[in-house]
Amino acid sequence: MSQAFSDRRRADLPHIAGDQLVLYGTGGVPARIAVVVDQLDDAHLRTPLVEDVLTAFPHAELFVIDDRRDDPDAPIAGHRPTCLAPRPSSRPGLFGFGRSAASTPPIRLPAGHDLVLRIGDRRARSFRVSHDTLDLFYILALGDDTDERAGLGAGYRDRCALQSADIVWAGSRRLMAALRRRWQVDAQLLYPPAEPPTPTARGTVGRRVVALIEGASPSWVHRLENLARLRPDLVVAAYGTPALTERPRRSALKRHPKEATAAYLADVEQAIAVVVPPGDAFDPQVVWAQAAGVPVVAPPPSAAAELIQGLEHREPTGFVLEEAGDEALADAIAFIEANRPLWPPDRLMAHALRWSRPRFRRTLKSLVFDAWCAHLAVVSKADEDLGLIPASREAAIPD
Repeated sequence: MSQAFSDRRRADLPHIAGDQLVLYGTGGVPARIAVVVDQLDDAHLRTPLVEDVLTAFPHAELFVIDDRRDDPDAPIAGHRPTCLAPRPSSRPGLFGFGRSAASTPPIRLPAGHDLVLRIGDRRARSFRVSHDTLDLFYILALGDDTDERAGLGAGYRDRCALQSADIVWAGSRRLMAALRRRWQVDAQLLYPPAEPPTPTARGTVGRRVVALIEGASPSWVHRLENLARLRPDLVVAAYGTPALTERPRRSALKRHPKEATAAYLADVEQAIAVVVPPGDAFDPQVVWAQAAGVPVVAPPPSAAAELIQGLEHREPTGFVLEEAGDEALADAIAFIEANRPLWPPDRLMAHALRWSRPRFRRTLKSLVFDAWCAHLAVVSKADEDLGLIPASREAAIPD
């Protein structure tokens, strides 16, 4: 996977553009694909992700290690999951202590699969596959917390999982660079789809700057308060909860809870700009703001700066601060107001489509396709009697 095309360049090739990709093995036989999920829970984002994977690979079989849904027998994207292991028992172990995960016997898949795509977090339970099966590990939930980067791979099991990963979901390029430098993680970064929900309310029409403060430091919140004081003609509306609770004081910010998503999206449509805090985690709200046609102001360096195009690009979609200071933030807002034609809404909406669900499926298929071709090339070289070049593919349903 280290030689696979990064970012999303391969997603535009014609043979990957179809909604479904059928992989063929030696002799022109369609490959048997197994999608193994460590856990399915509708309260999280795993089920929509699995739906995208099954849509990209319609002939795959779905296996679940731990299914915590209310209806475990309900199909997902037309596939009925097969549970490989029962739900973990709540009975105590020896001397009343909890059962150790290391004592759990490894799980073995049914034989006959040519490709296994494992989906789970860095603590996913392991299972055995055949030695001639292509085993791809797709890790989820990296970079959920800004301060989590220091603890990634701290445990031996976590480090082994990271080092064996082929694809990493979410996070950022900065996070991946830290993992490569610290633990020699050789994997491809794949951003998740970030299509915005439909707003159900309209915000107050006015001169507004929407600020996202979920998990932000008190110093960043204080910087936004200074912006509201420097620009009393603006309404600086902050959504979310800071990382640390500051002392109660009179603030010029209009605070809103994170749960007010509908009102937040409506406010974005009327906003001058959306300001995001520093962080290493993928923030879908940055994409949502661009989908609403509003430029994003991001501090350097941050994951949000990777999701926008600053003024150094020919067609900018946001503004990347050179320094995270009070005057720099106020000057950025003033520059956007005075030069709003530099950020036409149509361009921002088109840029947000890079994180759409069809684009995500095409990128995933291109990464898997590269790994499949490399795997079959090794198999063919090991056994010259086969005499076939097994890289055929078929794009069935166009987008």
